[in-house]
Parts: sequence; structure tokens; C-alpha cells
Amino acid sequence: MSAADITEADHLFVYGSLRRAVIEEARAASTLLTAHARPLGEASMQGRLYAVSWYPGFEPGRSRSQRVIGDVWRIRDRAALFSALDSYEGREYTRARRVARMASGVKISAWVYIYAKALDGAPLIASGDFAQWLRANGSLG
Repeated sequence: MSAADITEADHLFVYGSLRRAVIEEARAASTLLTAHARPLGEASMQGRLYAVSWYPGFEPGRSRSQRVIGDVWRIRDRAALFSALDSYEGREYTRARRVARMASGVKISAWVYIYAKALDGAPLIASGDFAQWLRANGSLG
């Protein structure tokens, strides 16, 4: 992958409770995101997803076969968004830039919250899709 394959605009990749498919059920999180960003569409990112509790934990990966499904948002107000999201995510997560691949195949650089604690014993969400996992477990309509 070359640098030319990655657009330089400010983006955020979300994969858990902030996914559009999930936040339809969680209006507070939806309001937080829509106040400071606009949705661009579904994407994926190399890594693995774990069921930490009622929310997932993202672990970056190197294998192209391990993908996490999420959404990319175009950030309008970075300071306001990250002030709110850093508080929402808490100390369990750290924010970093990684490469996301849009459904169209376009690669973009996006911020993502990475689970910072040990994931020992947390169940792997094999599909990498938290919304699908919630539906399968009866937690999302």
C-alpha cells in the first residue's frame, strides 16, 4: 500500500457501540457523533474484535484475513468530538490512527479507539462485526 492510496482528511473508524447499525438503539451516542461528524459509510480495518462486556474491544492486527467491520465518519470538529469521545471511551481505550478500507476499496487514514487492557479470556467476535454479533445474541433487533 502506498501513501497515495490513503486520503489525508480527518476521519474516525468506529466498530462497536458507536456503529450506525448499533446506535440506532443508543440515541445519546448517535447525538454525540452527529454533532461533530458526518457518516461516510461502512468500512473495515485489520484487527480482531473481542466481547469485553456489553461493548467490544478492538485489537489491531497484521493479518489481512482478520478484519473488523465498522463505519467511517468525516470529522467536522476534532477538538469537540475527541473531548467527548475520550471521556465516553475512558481509560480502557487509546486513540490511534490506522488504515481503514471503505466498501468501495478506497483506503483512508482514520482514528480508532484501541482496547488498552489485556484481552485474556474475552471471547473473540470471529466475524469482526459487532452489530452482527449483537443480533445473533439477541441484543439488537
